[in-house]
Amino acid sequence: MLLHAPTGSDPDAIASWAWSIRGWVFRRLAGKHLLLPASPAKDFVTGDGFDYLGRHYRLQLTGEPPGGVVKLERGRFRMPRHTPAFWATVQRALSDHDRRRTRLAAAGTTLWLG
Repeated sequence: MLLHAPTGSDPDAIASWAWSIRGWVFRRLAGKHLLLPASPAKDFVTGDGFDYLGRHYRLQLTGEPPGGVVKLERGRFRMPRHTPAFWATVQRALSDHDRRRTRLAAAGTTLWLG
């Protein structure tokens, strides 16, 4: 929250007031989240253009089934299928990956990357 107060205001009084309305602020933010539209579904079509890290790319869909981590190879996204061995490797390298995947899945529904 950004609060603008008159010059010379008592910082303790301002902090106390801001603390006293925190419940109202949280309710407003929660209500705003509920009113936001769901992220629109995106149809991926070969030839669609998109910007990534300051460069423009054209999408080329491959015959591989979608799923898992998306990799960028030679300017094209590749979406390989992940085997149980892959997820075992991820588990060894990143022990809390299940929690992170769950959090990312929840956050992903609120983001639209165009």
